[in-house]
Amino acid sequence: MGSSIPSAFGADFVSFVKPEDNTMWERTSLSDKNIWEEIKSEISDAIIQVSETGFLATEKIQVSVDYSLVLVPIQEGRKQTMVMVIGYNTSFSLSKKLLNLYLGIAGLIGNIISRISYEEELRSSSARLEELVNERTFRLKAANTELAEVNRKLREMSAIDGLTGIANRRYFDQYLSKRCLEAARKKQPLAIIMMDIDYFKIYNDTYGHQAGDNCLKKVAEALKANLLRPLDLVARFGGEEFIGALPDTDLDGARKVAERLRTEVEKLKLHHKGSQVSRFVTISIGVCAAAHGESFLPKELVRVADEALYKVKNAGRNQVVVVDYKSE
Repeated sequence: MGSSIPSAFGADFVSFVKPEDNTMWERTSLSDKNIWEEIKSEISDAIIQVSETGFLATEKIQVSVDYSLVLVPIQEGRKQTMVMVIGYNTSFSLSKKLLNLYLGIAGLIGNIISRISYEEELRSSSARLEELVNERTFRLKAANTELAEVNRKLREMSAIDGLTGIANRRYFDQYLSKRCLEAARKKQPLAIIMMDIDYFKIYNDTYGHQAGDNCLKKVAEALKANLLRPLDLVARFGGEEFIGALPDTDLDGARKVAERLRTEVEKLKLHHKGSQVSRFVTISIGVCAAAHGESFLPKELVRVADEALYKVKNAGRNQVVVVDYKSE
């Protein structure tokens, strides 16, 4: 490597040689090729000695009467990284002052190399750390996304009836409580419809439990498909019973919805030879509605709707009975 040190030393050339790679030579102002090769050979032997024995050569090596070399070790911390080779075109005695100058410069160079190595290592470590942080951040985001999706599915599963795929009673109770509060705050009516598959026990006994499960699924699908507004909800209440909530719906509107549901279920034409009211599966529906401005509790609405359903069964089934919540 090039250097302006020779002029500062009064030397004729300065080279920096790594012990493990003594091919990094440079010569300055030595025109005689043979003498240069001799110098390289002497330096190589000295470098090998420094590398293999740990001996630090700080005394001059006289190649010939006309040329002298000084080898000064350069250390990076406690590790020797290279040797500074200083050449003179004459023979001379190395003074302690000049030797100390060489050692001081070698120490300065070693410190610079150490600092550069440290900075490079720090940059490399910082880059690697940033890479690891980005990788961890990406994995964490992916894990959080996956966890959120799992939680969403768990919430859905906890709200869905496993057989029919519609809302379960637990979710319906929570939903009805919210709708009751909203109806009271906005002074809106709220209707509840209770539904029961007619003679379902006989259907199960006649066609088997597998057919009974399929019947429940198809009835549930028909009920859900015919509640047309986003806030209307149907749920499986238990066994062959279903329940629906119709926000902002008065008694007359609830009656129309209930009649549509009853008709659509019968249109499924699920054969039911054990029914006493039709050749097909039918449902009975009890309806209760609280007018706007009325004070009511969710469980009371459900109770009144269930009483209306009881009246339907006594009246012959496969029909709709409507009860005003206030009159009850």
